[in-house]
Amino acid sequence: MVVKKNFKTKKSSKQFLEIFSDFLNKGHIIYFNGELGVGKTYYAKIIIKKLSGSTIIPSPTFNIINIYNLDSYTEIWHCDLYRIKTMEEINELGIFDNIQNKIILVEWPNILLNYNFEVINFNIYFGKNIY
Repeated sequence: MVVKKNFKTKKSSKQFLEIFSDFLNKGHIIYFNGELGVGKTYYAKIIIKKLSGSTIIPSPTFNIINIYNLDSYTEIWHCDLYRIKTMEEINELGIFDNIQNKIILVEWPNILLNYNFEVINFNIYFGKNIY
């Protein structure tokens, strides 16, 4: 999916992401690309809160993966791959195992360029957000 949209405020990006979240289903993979501190985790947190109702949503920077239950059969995997260096590490983490029962949100997805999944890309820039 490629759509371009500039958000002038955090409020407008939040409103969009809440609406966008309503269209996510099992098997969807969302990549958040952007420089350090640009808002990748902020975007993921809005989606997680909207879908799961969780109010405590820590960054997965140190854990690498945080998992939230959407329902009895579906999990939301919030992944931060900043420190991941090899495809073997990706495979060990099991991010793409049972993908049909997950919604996967990935920060720092550059290492995944060799995977051939259909993804939704959010490219976030300081001053403007384009996905």
